[in-house]
Amino acid sequence: MDVTPRISADAKIIQSYSDKGFRVSGQVYTQAILVKPDEVYLVELEDFNALDLSALKGMEDVEVLIIGTGEEQKFLPKDIKEQFRSKNISTETMTTGAACRTYNVLMTEGRSIGVLLFLR
Repeated sequence: MDVTPRISADAKIIQSYSDKGFRVSGQVYTQAILVKPDEVYLVELEDFNALDLSALKGMEDVEVLIIGTGEEQKFLPKDIKEQFRSKNISTETMTTGAACRTYNVLMTEGRSIGVLLFLR
């Protein structure tokens, strides 16, 4: 029995990450990004501490947002978490490495998911 997940050839897969950037489906990014199964958005925020919902594009169809907070796990301030919740977006914060791995697994399941990745 074949248990290989079926994903679109155009699906955005996170191939690698470091403190210098991310490789997503062959493309290198050296700043914060929002990755969805069909697109990658550049995020004009320096780091997790500067998180501002108005700076994020492409969130319309995201039901679950994983947030990679850098080398250390950090938690969303209550007011930011409430802003996401008001848009029916569930959030989970974790280290950036864990966020990359989790996104890749959930993306293969066909979920309405996004991952917001910060270098630091």
